[in-house]
Amino acid sequence: MLNLHMRCFDKSYKPTINERNGSEKEIFNVFADKNKIDMRCCVPGEIVTFDPSKQTATIQPLIREMMKGEWIDIPRLVDVPVGMPRGGGYFIAYPIKPGDEVLVVFGDMCIDGWWQNGGIQNQAEFRRHDLSDGFALPIIWSQPNVIADYPTDRIRIKNEDGTASIELSDDDSIVLEAGGASITIANGTITLAGNIELAGNVN
Repeated sequence: MLNLHMRCFDKSYKPTINERNGSEKEIFNVFADKNKIDMRCCVPGEIVTFDPSKQTATIQPLIREMMKGEWIDIPRLVDVPVGMPRGGGYFIAYPIKPGDEVLVVFGDMCIDGWWQNGGIQNQAEFRRHDLSDGFALPIIWSQPNVIADYPTDRIRIKNEDGTASIELSDDDSIVLEAGGASITIANGTITLAGNIELAGNVN
C-alpha cells in the first residue's frame, strides 16, 4: 500500500474504496504516515548568516521536500544556536562563515525558555521536533567538501588554506607550523625552523 507521503507525490494515484470510506486500518495508516512527515529529526544545512555575539545562525536546509508533486525548499531557519566543543571551563571557537555546511538537529521539545534563560524551564509551546527548535552542529560536509589529505595517525587542527596547523601524532610528537616556520617536539627534543626572535627574559 502506498503510504501518505508517496500518495502526496503521485498525482495519478487513485484511492481505493476503503481509502475513500476511511476504514479503521486506513485511518490509522494516514495518522501514522502524517506523524512521520511532520516529525523533524535532523537535516544538513548551509550557513546563510552567523551572529558571533549570540552564537546563532540563519540556515538554509539543503534537502528539499516533495509537496503535491513539486520539490520545494524548506524555509530558512532563523536564530539557530550553533554548538562548539565546550566543557570544564574551556572551549574551542572557530569562525563560522556563510556557505559552511552544518547538521541541524531538532529538539524533542520547545527550546525557547531554556535558550533565553538557561537552567530548567517550562515549555513555552507544546510542540515536538519542530523546525523552530534546531541546533546547528558544524560536524558534517558533503563529498565536494571533503578534507584533503585526511590524517589517519594523528589529530590535526588546520586551516583549509594549508598555511597553519597543529598536529599531535601517534608517536607522541607535536608539530606546529605557520607561515613557513615550525616547532617540532619529538623524542625529548625541540626543533625550531625559520627565523627566531626572542622577546623578554630567557632563563
